Amino acid sequence: MALAHFYRLLRRNWLLIALPVLVVIILAAATWQPEPVRHFVDLTFHVVPEASETLGETPRGLDFYWEGAEYTTASMADWMSGTLFLERVRFLAQQQTDAPDANAFAPVYASVGSDETRLSLRLWTQDPALLPALGQAASEVVIQENHTVLPQSGGDPVPVLLVNGPRTGTVPPSNQAQVQSLLLRLVSAVVLGIGLCWLYGLSNPVVRSAEDVSLPLLGQIPDEPG
Repeated sequence: MALAHFYRLLRRNWLLIALPVLVVIILAAATWQPEPVRHFVDLTFHVVPEASETLGETPRGLDFYWEGAEYTTASMADWMSGTLFLERVRFLAQQQTDAPDANAFAPVYASVGSDETRLSLRLWTQDPALLPALGQAASEVVIQENHTVLPQSGGDPVPVLLVNGPRTGTVPPSNQAQVQSLLLRLVSAVVLGIGLCWLYGLSNPVVRSAEDVSLPLLGQIPDEPG
């Protein structure tokens, strides 16, 4: 199919392109929700596994110490990224507040990072009033209950120090993700419309002008008698 013929096909059947785009715009307008303001509390911990009296007497002993510290940090990071840790933090935070609604701490999410012997924890919520209780509860769980996921500690919590925080902050709302999603859907709708035009051109044998015919013409019937 020649490019000029394809262009004429698109021009004649522009409704096939406009219809998917119009549907996307209507659905986007009906389901659009502005991004809420999100609040967070940051905490930074330092993991300090206990060393034996003779651990530092040899270089290999120091290697074992640091390898153990990094292994402990990685294990705690996995634990803090899970749902059990977050549920425990929500439970303790609810006990520290007078929130009557048991679901007040439900929309709370966590992001965890680790680097050698340091752990960084950020808890997200849409209610800034919950941040102090969340920070206190998370600190207690990390420091006092880490032995539940570290069987090598012998039932005693591994020494963990809170070196920074709780520090609170706010992230302003951003609709960038929704705008990018809308643009992607609009592009997909245009591509779909063009595909419909192409299929319609293949299935429709009607000749509308002399340009649609690739064979020599013997004559042409005028639109109006003259």
